[in-house]
Amino acid sequence: MPTLTRVSVADLKAARIWSSFDHLVDGFSIRFGEWAQRILTKEARQAGEGFVAGGEAGALAMIQTGPWLAFLTKLWITVTTAGGQFTAEDLEPAEEIPDSVYENAARDWLDGNAKPHAIGITSTTHETTQQSIRNARDTGITGSQGIAAMLTADLRRQAPGRSKRIANTEVHESANMGSHTAATHTDLVGYKIWIATPDDRTRDAHMAAHNQKVKLVEPFIVGGERLMYPGHTSMGASLWNLVNCRCSQRFVMQRRAR
Repeated sequence: MPTLTRVSVADLKAARIWSSFDHLVDGFSIRFGEWAQRILTKEARQAGEGFVAGGEAGALAMIQTGPWLAFLTKLWITVTTAGGQFTAEDLEPAEEIPDSVYENAARDWLDGNAKPHAIGITSTTHETTQQSIRNARDTGITGSQGIAAMLTADLRRQAPGRSKRIANTEVHESANMGSHTAATHTDLVGYKIWIATPDDRTRDAHMAAHNQKVKLVEPFIVGGERLMYPGHTSMGASLWNLVNCRCSQRFVMQRRAR
């Protein structure tokens, strides 16, 4: 006779929150992933054109942060608001939290982080561009048209995977920040609990953090690093703790905290 496993109310709530939150994040990741891929594909064409016109310097000059700043601004304002609304619906505060609260939180993040994130994305493209040019020359290609064609092909080949990683990482952090913003805007929440993604793709450190419970105002400790919420970058978490993370969080009401 099979052994029956008792599932607690808290476990059921965690599963419901993770499933719903994951669906929210997936939808926005697809939407903004498509936008990111358009930017990367355009950069590939422009880099090739820039190389023909001005060599390596010309190619690098065509890859700029402007499109990524626009991308990040739209993503963070949109997804932070959606993440906040998601959690507010679950918490049911006495007074509705205005969307301006989430938008202001997103803009505060953008003021301090959008430019470094955009520079990080374009720096990776610059490195790929330089490596592609070296590879072309190493294989004996000397004409500018030939090198440009190889460069464009290399950048286009990487665009689908890179766009997905970029969108997933930014959407995940902004949605969780919105969720955290909603929780901190009320006096209902005392604690937060880390919810790891329940599958074999989850990294060990995140699975070890599953059900970690801390005060709302304190950071989680995950893999020895501090994060106020899954995906949080501002306290120095490493990329290995952030990229492609799919974890979420749930909140414990003040009156239930013990």
